[in-house]
Amino acid sequence: MRMMGVLLQCKKLLQRSWEVCFQHVFCEAIVVADRLVNLAVDLDLGVHVFQRPPTEVSDLLQADMQDVARIQLEL
Repeated sequence: MRMMGVLLQCKKLLQRSWEVCFQHVFCEAIVVADRLVNLAVDLDLGVHVFQRPPTEVSDLLQADMQDVARIQLEL
């Protein structure tokens, strides 16, 4: 039932007078965001600002940077 609520809210947003573009993002591209979400579950409610990336995502960020560099070299 919760997912239905999210879908209804999305439909309402789409009906507003603005241009909306959806783009598919592969799961591999959002591993850092996924890890951050998992970390957030254990944090207190509120805004959390990191001056540096949490150690739990450092390895993922490094791998992501290397992959981007590799792709640019192939182009």
